[in-house]
Amino acid sequence: MPNQSNNETDAEKQHAGELENANDVNPSRQTDSTEAADAQKHASMSSESNTHAPGAVIKSTTNPHETVTVIQDPDDPDSVIIRTRKRERKKSSKKHKNGMSTKMRVILIVLAVIVGLIVAVGIALAIAVNTGNMNLHQMLNGLDNTPENVTVKDKGQTVEYNGHTYKYNENVVSFVAIGRDDESNYSFVTRKDASCADAVVLFAIDTSTKKIRAILVPRNSWVPVDLYNADQSYVGTRDMQLAFSHAVLLDSLEKCAANTTKSVSYLFYNLPITYYVDVDFKAIRQASTAIGGVQVEALHNIPGASYSAGDTVILTGDEALRYVRYRYVDVFESILERQERQVQFVKAFTAKLSNLSASDVLGLYNSVSGDVVTNLGVSELAYLAYCFSTGGNSGFELTTLSGHSEIVLDDAGEEYEAYYLDSSSVMQNTLDAFYTRVD
Repeated sequence: MPNQSNNETDAEKQHAGELENANDVNPSRQTDSTEAADAQKHASMSSESNTHAPGAVIKSTTNPHETVTVIQDPDDPDSVIIRTRKRERKKSSKKHKNGMSTKMRVILIVLAVIVGLIVAVGIALAIAVNTGNMNLHQMLNGLDNTPENVTVKDKGQTVEYNGHTYKYNENVVSFVAIGRDDESNYSFVTRKDASCADAVVLFAIDTSTKKIRAILVPRNSWVPVDLYNADQSYVGTRDMQLAFSHAVLLDSLEKCAANTTKSVSYLFYNLPITYYVDVDFKAIRQASTAIGGVQVEALHNIPGASYSAGDTVILTGDEALRYVRYRYVDVFESILERQERQVQFVKAFTAKLSNLSASDVLGLYNSVSGDVVTNLGVSELAYLAYCFSTGGNSGFELTTLSGHSEIVLDDAGEEYEAYYLDSSSVMQNTLDAFYTRVD
């Protein structure tokens, strides 16, 4: 019995030595690897059964890190050879199954996000434009105080004038642009922070053709103006300079702008004109600079200016403000000289706007929004920006109401310059802007 035990011990040692000396054996992996342990177990079973031919592969196991192969020892049928071979890992090119690198996928994802944002913004702008278009349209409820030689039918839907018939154009939307200026030194002005409407322009836009008509109403136009007490109660309506409609006893710029807009509506026979954009004259500094300047041929000599009448000049900043603001206060009808320069400036400025996109026009508005009060919402502003950017210079027409000036005295005996408008000028401009001739 002792001899048998020694013989079994020697055989086990010999078998262990053969395993250690086997080709391509990795002892460290053999100890830690589950596959190697399974191979040893299989080798033990194979040694007992002796059913495999010499050199035959008994078992081969592969994992992500290595391949373990058990082979029948060709020289000893009671032994096996265990071979462990590490798998060579291919250098990654960071490509996915479709061959696209990670970097390329990231770039495409970023581009897709950008395109998606652009599309979303475009859709949002289109919705805003469409909503603004609908909101700006207002119902016509007739015309009031028209000249005696005008025939009004169907609550203003049809007008006969000077032998022609006109139909109300329901595609037209409108708003009043007001340029306010501090003129609180006037005795009529009732607040120290009051401002007058020094420039008033009625814009009428045909939404079907995108044609824009602008009608400049002289600041001294003698028109009906609503008056209020300090407690904001309505006092009555009286004729006075349009400029003073902005300086009445109302407690906010919004109310003053609405009051000026109402006077414009009175002037145009109570057409549904309710929207306004009220801008401090000082905003011309930023606006003219933001669009790269406004080029004009100087109409008059302006004290302190760097140019003379007849010079071609690009106006920006303070030079632009001085050009549209300056007048000789004590000179009769000097307001008409300034008005001529304002018309010229507005035409050149609007021509610049026609070269901008709708988003650029909105951006320009945002740059001066601190000096602006308006009752137009975002949708309405988006639509107007779209109209100005698509109307083009050829689709813009600016006219001025004609009339004559007189000096009038108020109840206190103070003199004012009153500009009495020609009724024919007001009527024809109304028809040209809001109606379509059908004969």
